[in-house]
Amino acid sequence: MDLPRGMKDFDRDEMEKIEFVRQKFLETAKIFGFNLMEPSPIELLSVLEAKSGPSIKDEIYYFKDKGDREVALRFDFTVGLTRYVASQKTLKLPAKFSSFGGVWRYDEPQKGRYRFFHQWNIETFGNLNAEHDAEIIEFTSRFFDNLGLQNVVIDINHRKLVELYISQVFESNETTLLHDIFRAVDKIQKKSKNLDVNSIISASCSVFRLPNVSMF
Repeated sequence: MDLPRGMKDFDRDEMEKIEFVRQKFLETAKIFGFNLMEPSPIELLSVLEAKSGPSIKDEIYYFKDKGDREVALRFDFTVGLTRYVASQKTLKLPAKFSSFGGVWRYDEPQKGRYRFFHQWNIETFGNLNAEHDAEIIEFTSRFFDNLGLQNVVIDINHRKLVELYISQVFESNETTLLHDIFRAVDKIQKKSKNLDVNSIISASCSVFRLPNVSMF
């Protein structure tokens, strides 16, 4: 019997490696004061679309449940944690959370890339400043050191700067356009075999401007 495309079984050796990474992650999270939490594996589709736009349906597992509600499997932890924090009116901020577990993405399977995989995540919510950003970077460096990784390079992104640059290149700050451009750039960087940029971004936008954004 075959598995669905993009799925895999994790044997004992692989589970031991995953558990090793998980334990090192939990140890590091405890040192930095991140509270462990796992958000629901199933979210309302509308919640996921609120973050990534309607086009996210092309990259996730979504369906209607027996109550005819549109739901989807989580594709990361950020959405679920954000929903949780927003619902906790008495939560003291800033609040720090860590998560480790499985996520699902309906992406094109490639060597070493599957549609179900394990992910680690840390989030800080509240009145943030540069110190919180620095803590995220320090956490990542410490975690990788604890794993025994060497010659690690940590790239730092600033979404607001990228959004501003995209708005200037495409002469638009429409939310849907920004979501689509980020998806297109992500696929270009991953060199997806079946990349069809025209199907990702709005027809009114120039495809030839994408390399400028990707290089930025």
